[in-house]
Amino acid sequence: MEKTSGASWRFAIVCALTLVVAALSLPDLVLPWHPFASFGFDVNAVGRVLDVAPGSAAADAGLRPGDTAAVTATDFTSRRYLFTPYASAPLGERATFRIADVGGARRSLTLVARTRYRSTADNLADIAQGLSYVVFLVIAAGLVLLRPSGLTWAFFAYALCAAGISVTAVANLPTYASIAAVCWEAVQSLAWLPFAIFALRFPADAVAGWRRTVQRLLVASSFALVPLAIYTVLGAFFGGPLVTAAFAIVWWILPVCGFAVGAMIFVGTYLHAPPAERVRLRWVILGFFAGYGGSLVANLIVVAGIGTLPIWFNDLVQTLNVAVPATVAYAIFKHRLIDIRFYLNRALVYGLLTTIAVGIMTLLHWLVSKQLEGYQLGFLPEIVGALVIGASILRLHKWLESLVDRFVFRSVHDAEQHLARVGDSMMYAQSVAGIDRLICGEPRRAFDLAWSAVFHAVESGDYLRTEHAGGDQAPSTEFGPDDAIVLEMCSSRRPVATRDAIAYPFVVRDEILGFALMGVHANGSAIDPNEREILDAFIRRASIGYDHLISKTRGAENARLKVENETLRSLIASR
Repeated sequence: MEKTSGASWRFAIVCALTLVVAALSLPDLVLPWHPFASFGFDVNAVGRVLDVAPGSAAADAGLRPGDTAAVTATDFTSRRYLFTPYASAPLGERATFRIADVGGARRSLTLVARTRYRSTADNLADIAQGLSYVVFLVIAAGLVLLRPSGLTWAFFAYALCAAGISVTAVANLPTYASIAAVCWEAVQSLAWLPFAIFALRFPADAVAGWRRTVQRLLVASSFALVPLAIYTVLGAFFGGPLVTAAFAIVWWILPVCGFAVGAMIFVGTYLHAPPAERVRLRWVILGFFAGYGGSLVANLIVVAGIGTLPIWFNDLVQTLNVAVPATVAYAIFKHRLIDIRFYLNRALVYGLLTTIAVGIMTLLHWLVSKQLEGYQLGFLPEIVGALVIGASILRLHKWLESLVDRFVFRSVHDAEQHLARVGDSMMYAQSVAGIDRLICGEPRRAFDLAWSAVFHAVESGDYLRTEHAGGDQAPSTEFGPDDAIVLEMCSSRRPVATRDAIAYPFVVRDEILGFALMGVHANGSAIDPNEREILDAFIRRASIGYDHLISKTRGAENARLKVENETLRSLIASR
């Protein structure tokens, strides 16, 4: 019950956050057809004018780059537009700003928002950016729902920070809602926090030693930095102490430091990984470098005072973030970086099952309402249809599951078929050592396990390791009769899972002859429920093979004893 409740809360929280961020990020997809309006200038965190658009209201009023907007001296209703991207506002909106020129002279400028010209490059880059946000949010939300962990939550948090604020949304929201959106944009500047945490936990989703210490520091710092980010906006809006130039520089140095830390952690992880493991890691690392690194450089250009980037270039740089979910998705499905196949399998099966059932009932309802309504017997076909669906739902479920396994998760299906064939062949093994080698080698290759080992009972009651594969990574070479894992197997006669392995007992005629110990995957991910079932069936076949060998040995022993008995009888009779 608690697990179901936790999953429900997780689903609600993830969906709510994804929808809110999507609502703040995706409205700009309409800009190619409905361009936004603006006052024609852009300011940095301290109010300095970075850029003035030619032909805009600001340009016509004589505003120049280098002038400074006096935030607190500007009327509250107009002040909000100093914080919207490109000083965007509803078309025809009138606002008055207090401006100090380079010489310090102050004046008031009353401007009217005009439609901002957009090029074809602007429109194409805008569509690409919006679609990249959709891809990022969907993949990140799906991962945290299918396989919740510290790694996937950090990835989801980074996705929320990577989806930029929509110009259209901020400009057209009510004042206080617009302020809240700008506060969220300030929080998004802390994207380096989940970026660094993801790097720490990547790829094994575990932290120890200095990684744990750094993660705790990052999490603790977020409790101070998030309120500070919000205050930088609220302080300006409501007349608090303004952001100084020095503070703005420090605030934008933090992402550089965070990116440098995350990059060094990624590089260290890559360099210390085995050669075979590096193939899994390199694409994700390159994706993060391209995505976060590109947007970071673009922001630093603005912060350095070089000016506002062209809209198409800014959107294109932000679109580079799509490299992050794209490379993560590639690593998941190609190299099994994060194992979600079991959960995705179930989602696909039940989704298809529900769709088919609803589709059949909808079709029945349409046929009844159109063809049989005059006979007042419309309810009968619907009842019969519901009963037929209910009676066949289990068979349909198995058929769909088999279909999804065969075509969507072909590697697991192929591994299952291969292990089934190997399991059947063990009936013909001529020695225990032969079966041991098959148990160690075949599942490890089929599922890319880090290691595997076989243990057999000896006269003392201990279980000694007789075969292993994947290096000497098994936790022990022997287990005593009172070890917890042995006692649990003796009690349940079923597989026993530990933190980093699963023990499968060889049960023959209600006696445990030994057990196989299967380690986690080579990439550190746990064996999923589908694979557990496949391995369980494989070990049961191995147990039959051991039983066959025992029976064969006993038969040979009985035959030998019978010959000896006949020989003794002959000797006795001859005397």
